[in-house]
Amino acid sequence: MLNQKLSVGLKLGFLTSLILGLGFSSVYFLFDTHKTEDLDALMLKQARILSQQIIDLRQWNADHGGVYVLKRPGVETNKYLYKVGPGKIEPDITDTQGRTYTLKNPAQMSRELSEIMKKRGLISYRLTSLQYLNPANAPDAFETVVLKQFKTAPSEFTEILHEGDKTLYRYMTPLRTKKSCLECHGNQGYKIGDVRGALSISIPMDTEVRVINTERRLLLLSSVSILLTVILLLILISWSLITRPIGLLRNFASSHMGKKRKLESHITKRQDEVGELARSLQASSIEIRKYRKNLETLVSDRTKELENAKTELDKISRTDPLTGINNRRHMEMEAPRLLSLTNRQDKPTAFLVLDIDYFKKVNDTYGHDIGDLALIHMANILEKTTRPYDLLIRYGGEEFVIILPGHSVKDGTETAERIRMEVEKTPVKWDAQEINLTISIGVFAGKDISNADDAIAQADKALYKAKEGGRNRVCS
Repeated sequence: MLNQKLSVGLKLGFLTSLILGLGFSSVYFLFDTHKTEDLDALMLKQARILSQQIIDLRQWNADHGGVYVLKRPGVETNKYLYKVGPGKIEPDITDTQGRTYTLKNPAQMSRELSEIMKKRGLISYRLTSLQYLNPANAPDAFETVVLKQFKTAPSEFTEILHEGDKTLYRYMTPLRTKKSCLECHGNQGYKIGDVRGALSISIPMDTEVRVINTERRLLLLSSVSILLTVILLLILISWSLITRPIGLLRNFASSHMGKKRKLESHITKRQDEVGELARSLQASSIEIRKYRKNLETLVSDRTKELENAKTELDKISRTDPLTGINNRRHMEMEAPRLLSLTNRQDKPTAFLVLDIDYFKKVNDTYGHDIGDLALIHMANILEKTTRPYDLLIRYGGEEFVIILPGHSVKDGTETAERIRMEVEKTPVKWDAQEINLTISIGVFAGKDISNADDAIAQADKALYKAKEGGRNRVCS
């Protein structure tokens, strides 16, 4: 009842609310997309600056042939420098005072600086390659994929990874071989300009993610609050200005118009569209009362005519126009009910499919008019030899179907044989001429038949056997 009374206001309010909701959603989506893009751009800019600083620092080290540092306790010699080749690099040197210095090449320096920054909870970075000397520089799964792509892909690669409750911004840029690099890596087959590895940077972005998620929640909460408030106001205004006065008029039109001659004066005296509509309804009610009785009588008469026409049309649609017996549509409508009844009674049902032998020869010899006469003659015999509650159908052409409730195969075969003999001894007569007809009949019977078409198909197979056996016979 509430939905009926508020239908107009609700439709208007909800339509406007839908438009507003789509607008708010679009703004929220654009804002969220913009914030995400800003965050990606910020992280990329930060990664590029860091990578350039690291690359410049490494290049400075490489340009100076590495940096020797005093070998104090805890400072280990980079054993992988010995793999470069004898005489090319001296991993350790001793000064005139007997102090030992060890070489910090670009890779070793970068790794040690990265470990310091990682311990402080800042970024971490490392050098990695598919052809590494130090196993610590072996690429992980992510880095392996990117290194392979760097052979043909762009000059950098980024991805946001979620590891447990942490979010990392990973950035990789290729390291190309320069002349200063060949001192350590020349024996690996690299040439100047080749991609010999990559700089892999991991930047924690948990703080940035928390900030942007907080902004998203605040925006969503404020948007939903504003939207719900606007929707509520729109519905209330629509109900007050439109739905309530129209509801009063509708109640009059549906409940009182024709029974009362006047509306309440406070409605008819209104000087607006509602008042005009009220006065128009009141005037119309008098005319409606005059025509109501005539309309009821007219509707009653037309209803009876339609029911009679429907009954006649249904009869025509179920009757074969030539023979006057039931047609295939009648069988489709009635066979399921007949089968359901015999199945409930646990009785069998027999299906007879019969066909006039050499009927095409009758048409070709005597013409189609005599052929039609033969079909009518056949229908008359079948009506006389079947029970009133059997289902007699002209199935198509010269083929007929008879459904016998309560008949077994034996009963159906006996009935079919009786029909066959009656047809054989009763010729078609016209203008002092006679045509002797014979028929072939296929019989199928059984209990719990649920589909008439399947049973007819079985009887049709038996009919085919009868024709193959010489016609004018019954087969099951």
